[in-house]
Amino acid sequence: MHNNYFFLKQLTDYLNIQIREYVIAACFSQNKDELIICLSRTHKEFWIRADLKRQFSCLSFPEQYTRAKKNSINLFPEMIDRRIMGFIQYQHERAFSIILEGGYTLLFKLFGNFSNVLLFKDARCTHVFKHGTGDEDNIDIRTLHRQIDPILTGDEIKPDTLRSRIPSFDKNIMSYLKSKGFMDTVSMEARYKLIVDTLTLLEHPTYYVGTFDNTLRLSLLPGDYESRQFADPVNAINYFYSEFQNQAWLVQEKKWLIKTLNTQLKKTNNYIHKSKEKMNSLIKAAHYQQLGDIIMANLHNLRKGTESAELFDFYNNRPVCIKMKINLSPQKNAEQYYRKAKNQQIEMSVLQKNIRSKKDQAERISEYLKEIDNIDSLKELRQFADSKGLAGKRKTRTAESSRFHMYDHMGFRILIGKNARNNDDLTFGYGYKEDLWLHAKDAKGSHVLIKYQAGKNFPKPVITMAARLAAYYSANRNMDTCPVIYTPRKYVRKSKGMPPGAVIVEREEIIFVKPAKK
Repeated sequence: MHNNYFFLKQLTDYLNIQIREYVIAACFSQNKDELIICLSRTHKEFWIRADLKRQFSCLSFPEQYTRAKKNSINLFPEMIDRRIMGFIQYQHERAFSIILEGGYTLLFKLFGNFSNVLLFKDARCTHVFKHGTGDEDNIDIRTLHRQIDPILTGDEIKPDTLRSRIPSFDKNIMSYLKSKGFMDTVSMEARYKLIVDTLTLLEHPTYYVGTFDNTLRLSLLPGDYESRQFADPVNAINYFYSEFQNQAWLVQEKKWLIKTLNTQLKKTNNYIHKSKEKMNSLIKAAHYQQLGDIIMANLHNLRKGTESAELFDFYNNRPVCIKMKINLSPQKNAEQYYRKAKNQQIEMSVLQKNIRSKKDQAERISEYLKEIDNIDSLKELRQFADSKGLAGKRKTRTAESSRFHMYDHMGFRILIGKNARNNDDLTFGYGYKEDLWLHAKDAKGSHVLIKYQAGKNFPKPVITMAARLAAYYSANRNMDTCPVIYTPRKYVRKSKGMPPGAVIVEREEIIFVKPAKK
């Protein structure tokens, strides 16, 4: 309900008191779907973060925010240094505006998958944060208010028509009314009273954040689930946003751990199966010890140079044909079989030991999977992973060097993909948005990453070194000079259906280098 009209109405009323007369000090973005606005007044700061992902859109108000030195872009320059004159919450609509001096209006349109932030000068839209999220060009902020006829005592109120009468009664509010017996109540007076009581709660709320039906909710209405309560909307939504992000990371890291462990379990069980098959084949194979004994018992009947000999097998009371090496004496042939018997016993002993070890490993992995399934805290999950040696995606240097080509230069690590699928793994599985991504321009070749170090810029010699490597590990390695593109990893993406290794680069810079491995 955090984007519901009633919550936004409470939020804008609260902000109108808290930050009216503040000045817009900065507006920027350093993530594709995140807009950051800094407000200031007499050495005080107030931050607004609009997280506008298609699958999740939410406002939050961090106490402080550290802007990155790189990969950050200023937006909406016309509104910088303009004073906030007030707020408008559009009636029964999931949108509100910040009114700025000079005829500017900053519209927050929180329409789920189509959420956006737009800047207007008078009634004309001058800037859009996200393009392609809806019919932004046709938005008229003068007509965003939705006028509805009030429900009066005696009106015929039916459950299936209530949302058409009050569009801002979303499914969560309807669920609350249902829990209070609205659907089963025949009396119009009782239904009217229940609506009035619900509106009173929505207009003078306590804010509840809790999990219901495995979904984290911020609600203005009490419910039959454990929740944390807040008195003001900013603290409530900040807590909701933090918990939602933690849950999202929990789901992501848990999914990765489960996938990794299931892969290990499958490999372990395959090893056990193949080792058992090998054991059975060894047991069924010729008994080399017995063959050596049979040869030794018949030394007087055998001569050097014999390819095979049919002798009496006194162990099984039947004739047996024994292969011989013609360049060895009968006694030396017997010694060969004794050696094979010894090696066979060693191999079987090793297989038995490995099978026991792999069975223990499979049991341990199965226990890990059970424990992970019951963990519902990101902190607990990470502590568990660390304690069991499951480092998640925090790869070790050894793992890096085995998966990718690796070089170090001036304290920076450079990683290079080995093939098309490995390129995807490097860029999208191992790369982070702050890493610098390189590739030979208009040529087949390896993806290259320079790993980001907090607080450090990428030195020019490191970029040059990585570019030379990108050129070397490409189809242009024999050129005297090769163009190489580079860009922050966050500007590299992959569309559905694209082949392994193929990517889309949204922005790039070019450097010309001589291909070299060092």
